[in-house]
Amino acid sequence: MCASMLLTQEAQDTIKDILKEADTSPSPVIAQTNPPRFDDFENITNTFQIRNLRTGIPINVRRNGDFNSQNWQLRQFQLRGELLKKDKLRDKWDFGYVQFVEPGKRDNCLVIAESGFLEIKSCLADLQSGKLESVFSIIPTSSGAVQIRSLVLDSNECLSMFDNPQIPEYKRIGILPCTLDFDTYIDTTQLFFFTPPLMRASALKPKN
Repeated sequence: MCASMLLTQEAQDTIKDILKEADTSPSPVIAQTNPPRFDDFENITNTFQIRNLRTGIPINVRRNGDFNSQNWQLRQFQLRGELLKKDKLRDKWDFGYVQFVEPGKRDNCLVIAESGFLEIKSCLADLQSGKLESVFSIIPTSSGAVQIRSLVLDSNECLSMFDNPQIPEYKRIGILPCTLDFDTYIDTTQLFFFTPPLMRASALKPKN
């Protein structure tokens, strides 16, 4: 087994904590008739969409026509030990760590695969492997949009749209070097924003 795949006992304990947390967490909000309060599942948010500022296109990996295939939930957690050391920018850009979770499937996470494209894989298996393909850090900007930093490779690349007429537009999301210079404007291809989830909606009755 290669050295990068070996984890110390501390790292294994960290993964066990996350496993335990996922096993005991209530089901996501959308799956329940009477949703619990936010503090009942504090590590999982309500559903939302992730859209690119340049195109407005939401991140949609499955593309199966299901509304929820375009929605995500956010799980925030801490990395410790060897897993934390994999983030080479942890001291300068400490904005915490998140996973983007498929609604209703707590172990399905958005990942940057080795192909360079977005896929859905097991959240926990990714942590166990130490690849951290499912782990991101959200970098705020002065515009209100965000950069989404990936922890793969040298931890200095962010989600970005790219141009390639041979690839469907909704799949044109990979990673490119983040713009971390305070004196440089960030290209809109690298900026994302969160919007309400795609779901059926109806008008609300006004109060009398």
